[in-house]
Amino acid sequence: MVVERGAVASRSATNAANSPYTFFGELARVFSESDGGPMVNDQDLINLLLVVSGTLSVTTLIFGALWLRARERALRVMLTSSSAREAPAGEITHLIHAVDAIAVEVERISEAQRFTAQVLAEKIEPEPPLVKRSPGRVITPH
Repeated sequence: MVVERGAVASRSATNAANSPYTFFGELARVFSESDGGPMVNDQDLINLLLVVSGTLSVTTLIFGALWLRARERALRVMLTSSSAREAPAGEITHLIHAVDAIAVEVERISEAQRFTAQVLAEKIEPEPPLVKRSPGRVITPH
């Protein structure tokens, strides 16, 4: 007795497909064609599995290497001496004086702007109210 592989697969797929409430029934419906032959062969599934597992492995290795590099940098920063990271007191004093000078200049600019706005407000004379004029006869084009 000779049994074709597609016939066995279609028979098992139809048995599984008869039970609508199982996951495998849905899976059998997806992977079987209407004529009974499998839609996806074993070699395609193996190739897909190899590609997916290879991609996940490479991604895991890359993220692991990046994590190790970040950890190394964090440890290097923690181990550096605190005196190397601190700015000299002279530079901080200079920075404080520069910020104070900028604050004074900003205050001067804002006072000048307020004064200019006040002068312009006093200089402008109020316009007389517009007189509503009603035209005698309106000619409209036809």
